[in-house]
Amino acid sequence: MNKNTFTAVQLAKGEVNVYDFETVKLHAYKTNDFIDNEVFIVEKAGKAVILESPCFFDNVEELTTYLNGDYRNAGCLSRCWCNIPAGYAEICYVECSGIL
Repeated sequence: MNKNTFTAVQLAKGEVNVYDFETVKLHAYKTNDFIDNEVFIVEKAGKAVILESPCFFDNVEELTTYLNGDYRNAGCLSRCWCNIPAGYAEICYVECSGIL
Protein backbone atom coordinates (compact mmCIF):
# COMPACT_ATOMS: atom_id res chain seq x y z
CA MET A 1 0.00 0.00 0.00
CA ASN A 2 1.32 3.39 -0.97
CA LYS A 3 0.15 5.82 1.72
CA ASN A 4 0.74 8.75 -0.63
CA THR A 5 -1.66 7.59 -3.36
CA PHE A 6 -5.16 8.81 -2.44
CA THR A 7 -7.85 11.26 -3.41
CA ALA A 8 -8.29 14.02 -0.81
CA VAL A 9 -11.77 15.39 -0.10
CA GLN A 10 -11.68 18.57 1.98
CA LEU A 11 -14.65 18.90 4.34
CA ALA A 12 -15.66 21.91 6.43
CA LYS A 13 -13.63 20.77 9.46
CA GLY A 14 -11.90 17.53 8.54
CA GLU A 15 -10.66 15.72 5.47
CA VAL A 16 -11.27 12.32 3.89
CA ASN A 17 -8.49 10.49 2.09
CA VAL A 18 -9.88 7.85 -0.27
CA TYR A 19 -7.56 4.96 -1.11
CA ASP A 20 -8.73 2.99 -4.15
CA PHE A 21 -7.65 -0.67 -4.28
CA GLU A 22 -9.88 -1.45 -7.30
CA THR A 23 -12.29 -3.87 -5.60
CA VAL A 24 -12.20 -2.15 -2.20
CA LYS A 25 -11.91 1.49 -1.13
CA LEU A 26 -10.71 2.80 2.21
CA HIS A 27 -12.09 6.18 3.31
CA ALA A 28 -9.88 7.61 6.07
CA TYR A 29 -11.68 10.53 7.73
CA LYS A 30 -9.35 12.85 9.65
CA THR A 31 -11.68 14.61 12.08
CA ASN A 32 -9.33 17.42 13.19
CA ASP A 33 -10.91 17.20 16.64
CA PHE A 34 -9.36 17.57 20.11
CA ILE A 35 -7.98 14.03 20.15
CA ASP A 36 -6.87 13.95 16.50
CA ASN A 37 -9.22 11.04 15.79
CA GLU A 38 -9.38 9.16 12.49
CA VAL A 39 -12.39 7.17 11.27
CA PHE A 40 -11.99 4.32 8.79
CA ILE A 41 -14.71 3.28 6.35
CA VAL A 42 -14.24 0.18 4.20
CA GLU A 43 -16.29 0.20 1.00
CA LYS A 44 -16.98 -2.57 -1.50
CA ALA A 45 -19.59 -2.69 -4.27
CA GLY A 46 -21.28 0.51 -3.05
CA LYS A 47 -21.71 -0.78 0.51
CA ALA A 48 -19.58 0.18 3.46
CA VAL A 49 -18.84 -0.42 7.12
CA ILE A 50 -17.62 2.27 9.49
CA LEU A 51 -15.00 0.73 11.76
CA GLU A 52 -15.03 3.51 14.34
CA SER A 53 -17.44 6.39 14.73
CA PRO A 54 -16.39 9.98 15.43
CA CYS A 55 -16.37 11.11 19.06
CA PHE A 56 -17.82 14.61 18.71
CA PHE A 57 -21.21 15.83 17.44
CA ASP A 58 -19.83 18.17 14.76
CA ASN A 59 -17.76 15.34 13.29
CA VAL A 60 -20.77 13.00 13.33
CA GLU A 61 -22.73 15.60 11.35
CA GLU A 62 -19.86 16.17 8.92
CA LEU A 63 -19.38 12.44 8.32
CA THR A 64 -23.14 12.05 7.80
CA THR A 65 -23.05 14.77 5.15
CA TYR A 66 -20.12 13.03 3.44
CA LEU A 67 -21.86 9.64 3.50
CA ASN A 68 -25.07 11.12 2.13
CA GLY A 69 -23.13 12.18 -0.95
CA ASP A 70 -23.11 15.94 -0.51
CA TYR A 71 -19.47 15.83 -1.54
CA ARG A 72 -20.27 14.42 -4.99
CA ASN A 73 -16.66 14.34 -6.18
CA ALA A 74 -16.11 11.57 -3.65
CA GLY A 75 -19.18 9.64 -4.73
CA CYS A 76 -21.81 8.24 -2.47
CA LEU A 77 -22.07 5.11 -0.41
CA SER A 78 -25.39 3.37 -1.00
CA ARG A 79 -25.59 1.61 2.34
CA CYS A 80 -23.47 2.11 5.41
CA TRP A 81 -23.65 0.32 8.75
CA CYS A 82 -21.99 1.99 11.69
CA ASN A 83 -21.70 2.19 15.45
CA ILE A 84 -22.87 5.77 16.02
CA PRO A 85 -23.93 6.36 19.66
CA ALA A 86 -27.59 6.11 20.69
CA GLY A 87 -29.53 9.20 19.74
CA TYR A 88 -28.00 9.30 16.28
CA ALA A 89 -29.79 6.23 14.93
CA GLU A 90 -31.13 8.21 11.97
CA ILE A 91 -27.67 8.26 10.37
CA CYS A 92 -26.73 4.65 11.03
CA TYR A 93 -28.33 3.38 7.85
CA VAL A 94 -27.69 5.74 4.94
CA GLU A 95 -29.49 5.45 1.62
CA CYS A 96 -28.59 7.72 -1.27
CA SER A 97 -28.92 7.87 -5.02
CA GLY A 98 -25.47 8.72 -6.37
CA ILE A 99 -23.97 5.24 -6.27
CA LEU A 100 -20.28 5.06 -7.19
